[in-house]
Amino acid sequence: MLATFAVAGGVASAQEQPTQPSTSGPTVLLASDQLRAGDRLDFTIDGFEGTSVIISVCGNGALRGSVDCNMVESEGLRLDRDGNSTNSSVPVAVPPAPCPCIVRVSDSENTQIAVAPLVIIDHPVAPLVPPAKFVQPLVVTVTAVESPASLSNRLRSSAGGRTVYDVTVNVRNRSTQDVTGVRVSGFGGRSTNDERVTLELTEPGAIGPGQTWTETVPIAIPAPVWGTFQWQATASGIGPSVIGATTTSRQPWLLILLIVMLAIDALILLVRLAQRLRRRGDPSIPGSGGAQFLDFPGGDGSGQLDVDAAVAAADGVNRESELEAVS
Repeated sequence: MLATFAVAGGVASAQEQPTQPSTSGPTVLLASDQLRAGDRLDFTIDGFEGTSVIISVCGNGALRGSVDCNMVESEGLRLDRDGNSTNSSVPVAVPPAPCPCIVRVSDSENTQIAVAPLVIIDHPVAPLVPPAKFVQPLVVTVTAVESPASLSNRLRSSAGGRTVYDVTVNVRNRSTQDVTGVRVSGFGGRSTNDERVTLELTEPGAIGPGQTWTETVPIAIPAPVWGTFQWQATASGIGPSVIGATTTSRQPWLLILLIVMLAIDALILLVRLAQRLRRRGDPSIPGSGGAQFLDFPGGDGSGQLDVDAAVAAADGVNRESELEAVS
């Protein structure tokens, strides 16, 4: 078993390469982006995970949230779940704020959104008005899973050796505007104060409304790999920094089994040593009686003979010799 560990530990793992970052998320595509109030707005929806969405027409780029949208005339729509896009249409409602205008599509919990610009003919246009209070548009999430590995690498990892994880960082833009200038960094360690490994992440660039930037990097944790490991990523550059984190746990069962087997072997050796010392009459072993033995064959075939019995046997031989000499 030890030889197996040595071989597994000496095999180099395949070169780990980070995947190319990507941006994904729900989308809404308009058949026409210039309409009058009351016209039918034809659109195609893709990428939502839920079963229904809410469609609203908003002014001011929806920067201030629902206050910029015509929520009264918003339309609910059940999505097709057969893997195809959902095609539908709604009337163009007049938003309560001037344009720039957008069509905003969101799920019931506002966790996923998609937007598309819309020019409403004859509707007033004005400069954008930002919200009175800054709302962080970014959400960061982190996931970490053990990378697929060869048999030798799995054995090494099970013995507490170097283990490779695929760490995925997601940065979602939940606003209705493009977000640029975001910087993402990350690390992993035993705690938030232990930066044992660093996540080498690229700059996301522009993240569209409702879109999620994703990058996966393979990270090797040096031995010993045992217990919990915390992963953390931070997105900065847009207001206060946003942090996402996750925790992984690794139990090296092969190493634990080896330790248990070694402990059992050591216990067996100690028991045998104690029994041997007791048989040899070591005075330091309680209950031995202090008997002394010689290492030549005894009458019982045990290979040991009591010293007193050996002396008595020798006296008997001497007497017989003397009697033979007298006779």
